[in-house]
Amino acid sequence: MNVQVKAVYHNSYLNIISALFKKWGLPPLIDHLVPAHPQCRTRASDAVQAILYNMFDGRQALVHLERWAQEIDLEKLIRSGLHPSWLNDDALARHLDRLYEAGIHNVISTCFIHLYRKEGLPLQVFHADATDKTVYGAYESASLEALQITHGYNRHQHWQKQIGFGLVGNEDGIPFYGDVHDGSLPDKTWNSQVRSRVHEQLKQAKIEDEWIYMADSAAMTKDTLAQTKAANAFLITRGPSSLRIVKRAWAEAANITWSDPFALAERNGAMHRVWETTSTYEGQPVRLIVAESSALDQRKGKTLEKNEPKKRSFFTRNKSVGSVTHSRAAKTPNKPWPPSRRPFVLGFIGSRPRLKRSCVRKNGADGRKKGRNPRWRRCISCAWTWNSIARRGNRRDGKRPGLSSSRPFRRNGRANQWMHKRS
Repeated sequence: MNVQVKAVYHNSYLNIISALFKKWGLPPLIDHLVPAHPQCRTRASDAVQAILYNMFDGRQALVHLERWAQEIDLEKLIRSGLHPSWLNDDALARHLDRLYEAGIHNVISTCFIHLYRKEGLPLQVFHADATDKTVYGAYESASLEALQITHGYNRHQHWQKQIGFGLVGNEDGIPFYGDVHDGSLPDKTWNSQVRSRVHEQLKQAKIEDEWIYMADSAAMTKDTLAQTKAANAFLITRGPSSLRIVKRAWAEAANITWSDPFALAERNGAMHRVWETTSTYEGQPVRLIVAESSALDQRKGKTLEKNEPKKRSFFTRNKSVGSVTHSRAAKTPNKPWPPSRRPFVLGFIGSRPRLKRSCVRKNGADGRKKGRNPRWRRCISCAWTWNSIARRGNRRDGKRPGLSSSRPFRRNGRANQWMHKRS
């Protein structure tokens, strides 16, 4: 008996994913939501499955997906009669355009609702959060309706253009809603928009029961509270420390009786104490719970102990700021500088707090408006930092300039401008 081997494929766990995909009935649902042209040999569900399986199997680029498709059994994983050459980058790009035109968020939401109904998953508690992805390049959008890849608040302190990702899952972590939004969209606005979309999806699933929406402190806004009340839902969030009601609750918690300590973990868990009060925010009644954790107290204590030597050495170094000497100019050791010849760092190093780069323009330290601080105060936050000044004027004896050194550093152009303004 002659046995001919036609091909050998390495599908591994893709067989399980393909079986679940077909069991849930997602391919016909996607084809119904995103119809293709009758003359097209591939369908939208073929492109979606090929891209998903490719991501699980190594995530090749779209231009290499056709070559990757020749190494797997497409007829078993996707459908019979599908040829790898049909999944070229042009065909995939056309299907992606059709998904976008059909409303990618609506397609994903419909698939999620279909999945929740099929498996009977709980729809009572939802967790929402957003993040960003930094990209490089110009990315100039031709239309305002398209995705805006632009500058915005970046959580990783990368000051490039970015796009935002949002995800909402149920109490078991199974996704219920996801989107890709503009890079400049604030989290407060995103929470307000997403909460209303979750309510629409629950209406589409014909669920009228009460549900809980959990998010970070960005959800503590007037619009989110009003929409939550109108949707017959509850909002659980962390109160921002800048709110008056939170500060008042902290102040009252110092003189009240806490609850009995309890632990949430079974073994070696931290002990917690809570205290409950009520208040009003933006016309909406809120319930405040102040929690105290023993583990958090230990971490804060270690942080204070770690930073205490740094603070002590900082104030010790800056005790002698006023005793700057200039042996070259005065030709007399330890003779103080005259008021008109002092270095421009004298007067605020050690006595002025260090500002962040983002606070320069907000605090008026650039001197663009009248009545604001002089321009020379920018050195605390940008290129005129104390460290950069120290690097330019390091002494051979290792002492920092302006701190009782025998040879002060040479003034640069900005220092001369400041001294000219002062004189």
